[in-house]
Amino acid sequence: MPQFRTGRMLPYDAVELYAIAADVQFYPAFVPLCRSVRIWNASTGEDGTTVFTARLDIAYPKLALSESFESEVTCDPNRLSVKSYSLKPPFRYLDSSWQFAPHRGGGTKVNIAIDYELRSRMLQLLMNASFDLVMNRVIAAFEGRAAELHRKAAGSRQ
Repeated sequence: MPQFRTGRMLPYDAVELYAIAADVQFYPAFVPLCRSVRIWNASTGEDGTTVFTARLDIAYPKLALSESFESEVTCDPNRLSVKSYSLKPPFRYLDSSWQFAPHRGGGTKVNIAIDYELRSRMLQLLMNASFDLVMNRVIAAFEGRAAELHRKAAGSRQ
């Protein structure tokens, strides 16, 4: 069962970072390999938690591969978490979680956990070899997006 776990301290507000992760529709603008997103069946509960189905189209140009996957996504502004889960191809299962925790000294602790298994052995072998690298690129893109939005917000306050 492949897993990816990491934690990062970022110098930004937890609510702002949560908002970036929860804005799944905007992923193609900054997430590496993400070419398009489609969202449907969105509903928001009384507590503000939003649940929806998302289809992400991913392309790996160097490997001449492209893949689409659907997952159920839960964005919880009270727990500052974004979780997704899928049992649909190409995954046997996918369980992903981004958690944002304000830090006493300022900034935010970001914890990311992903457990997955692909249905295709060949694709699984390819992913095993590159998943950490891909995830580190995704995290770097997320950090870059946070820095960009922080600069824009700081510029608009001047």
